Order: sequence, then C-alpha cells, then structure tokens
Amino acid sequence: MKNKHLTLSERQDIEQHLNQGASFRSLAALLGRSPTTISNEVKARALHHQANVPYRVPNACRLRHHCHHSELCVDCPYKKKRYNCRFCKHCNQVCLDFDPEICHKLSEPPYVCNPCPEKQKCTLGRITYQAKHAHNSYTTSWSEDRQGFYLTGLEMERISELVTPRLKQGHSLYSIYQEIRDKIPCSISTTYQLIEQGELKATNFDLPRKISFKTPKKKRPHKVDRQCHVGRSFDDYKQFLTEEEPPHIVQMDSIKGKQGGPVLLSLGWPQHSLIRLHWRAYNDAHSVVEIFNWYERTLGLERFRALFPVLLGDRGSEFSDPTAIEFSPYTGERRTYVFYCDPRRADQKGFLERMHADVRRIFPKGIDFSQYTQEMVDLACDHLNSYPRKKLIDKTPLESFSFFLSDEIPTIMGWETIPLAEIYLTPDYFKTK
Repeated sequence: MKNKHLTLSERQDIEQHLNQGASFRSLAALLGRSPTTISNEVKARALHHQANVPYRVPNACRLRHHCHHSELCVDCPYKKKRYNCRFCKHCNQVCLDFDPEICHKLSEPPYVCNPCPEKQKCTLGRITYQAKHAHNSYTTSWSEDRQGFYLTGLEMERISELVTPRLKQGHSLYSIYQEIRDKIPCSISTTYQLIEQGELKATNFDLPRKISFKTPKKKRPHKVDRQCHVGRSFDDYKQFLTEEEPPHIVQMDSIKGKQGGPVLLSLGWPQHSLIRLHWRAYNDAHSVVEIFNWYERTLGLERFRALFPVLLGDRGSEFSDPTAIEFSPYTGERRTYVFYCDPRRADQKGFLERMHADVRRIFPKGIDFSQYTQEMVDLACDHLNSYPRKKLIDKTPLESFSFFLSDEIPTIMGWETIPLAEIYLTPDYFKTK
C-alpha cells in the first residue's frame, strides 16, 4: 500500500472506527497502512467547527462558569430577562475578557472529538474527523498542487522580502508561514521550490535542514562504575513505568564543545518539547549532582519531585553517581528515580537527540563553551522554548509546559517568552550578548 492515496471508503472506515474509540495502530492494521499515515491523515483533515448541542449555549469561554458580564450585545435579547452573558451565544465574539478553553484531550491521540463520551453535552470548540469533508479537502488540494504556479516579478520580490530576513535569523519556513501565510501568494512547498531554483535572495544554506549532517565518528565510551547501572537498566525502566506510571519522563544528556573544555547538561521534557541547558566547567558527576541540588534549593522538594519524577540518561561517566541525584542532601528523602539507556542506544532518548540538532544551530560542534556564561545559555533556552512547534499544534514549548504541568515553576526559574519576530537560532546573535 506504499505511495497509494487513501480512498473515500478507507476514510469512512477511519471515521467509523474513530467513533468507536479505535487506536491509530488498530486502524493501521485494519487498512494495511502505517500508523503514522493514519495519524497524519486525522490531524491534517480534521474539521474545526463550533459545537451545536441541543438546549445548551455554545459558550467556549474558560471563565463562563463564573462570568458576571451582562448586556454586552447592542441588541441583546436577554436584557429584559436579566440573564448574564454566559447564556448568550454571541458574547464570545464581543467580550474583551473572552479566553477560549481548549480541551486537554485534543493534545493526545486521536486528536479529535469523535470517540469522546462527553461530546453530546460539551460546548467547547469541536474538532472532528468526517470522511466526506476529509476526502473533499484532499482531492481539492491534490488538484490545486498540480495546476502549477504563476508569479510575477513583483510577487517574487515580495515573497523574498518577507521570507529571507526570517530565514537568516534561523527560523524555519513552517514557522514563517504560520505568522504571514495570508501575505504570501503561494504554498510553502512552492517557496521551497523557488529557493531551490534560485528565484529568491535566500539560499539552501539558510535552510538548516537542507544541509546534510556529517556522520559522527564512533568514540570509545568512558569507563564508569558498572555497579551504578544495577537495577537501573532500560529494562528496569520499562518495568518501573508499568508499576508507577509517572506523569512524565525527563531525559538528560551532555553537549560537548571543544575537547577538554566546558560542557552543557541538557534536560528535556518530551511531552512539551521543552529543553533547559546548564553550563558546566567540567564533565564530571559532581557538577551534574550540584545542578540538581540547585534545582531543589530553588524550587523546594515537592516542586522538584513534580519537575523531575523520573530521569533517563545514557551511561556517560557524568551520570555515574545516581544515588546522589536520587536522594536529597538536605533531608535524605528520595526526590527522583534515575535510569540508563542501553549501551549505544541513543534512540532510547530520541527526543533529546533531535533537540540537540536545534541546539547545535546556536552552539555548533567543536565550539568553545568557555566564551559563554550561564546567563547566555539561559537566553538561548528561552529562544528555543519560545519557538512554535508543529507537534504542539503551533504552541510553544513554554506555553505547553505552563498549561499542562505548571505555570508556577517557569516564574520561579525566570524562564521568559521571546516574541516570535525576535527569536534567533543562530550562533552570531548569542556571541554578542
């Protein structure tokens, strides 16, 4: 079934089984497709619309249950009845305090409202997969993609003026299109073609993902105390997840620069695509333990446990003192759990490996970290965490972290949001800071 288009019949099967609560994996097995294909289809072709629940006002405001506004509409039909605005279907459009509530279930598979048992009484914005709409949407886009494009010289110049400066700041075309797609008279794929053909001032060198990466050289692993891995292997980690079910996992790794020079400790929260970096003068276990002790002193023990319920790292020598990380030096209580990936299995903490590609855009391989301070590294993290992610439905990692995990921790830690137009993901910007 590779490279075959989904048919209307297949889309109808997807809709029917989604309504019954089927998973992407079971749908893929049923249709003979990849689970990724089913996931991409649902997310790309889902229909966004307002809920229409009988005898319920379609009010999607987060503050609707405690609303005290009244008579916001000029011709409000409820004035004489002394109802407040939460009973009005038009108030969301005119209220200055309107704050849309987004259902947390939409950030998890299957990303739609089809199987939700509460949809018969839910008044929030609705996202549903409908086979007929999905098929019409696909056939329309498929036809448009094959019509070709005709752009004048002025239109080419306009596209170049809008796109090129952001690309040179290190932004991706996807991020640029999310902000100014209404100003560009062509699709993102067409813009890629224009850059490839040399029609714009930007070049392939301004597209970081277009530049091929060199195959890293295999290095002999550091010799560490093998006893620290006993009871903390990746198999032990999987067993732990079946018994404890922690809210999230934090991955940790090291980013090396100039040989023998300072290094960075990277901590990643995969669910939110969030990363924090910590400057260390030496790549040893003591420096890693001190960073976690600093987190506990800053946040307190309970917030530390909420932030780091489980840690997953590789078998580098800097993580060879797990007991000092797991237990508080101030109270002696357990504060987290440490586990290790299997040898030569970087894919077992794949999120950090992918994020390091973005980090390397700011701190290239072989760079001397002695020219940077922790304040400069923190600023780089703020830029990375303020960058919208497709995985998060165009939300930033910091927004996702604050919404789902904690809005208190970023405030205490001093994590800041950088406006999209001011985000830089290039090394030259941070050298001057």
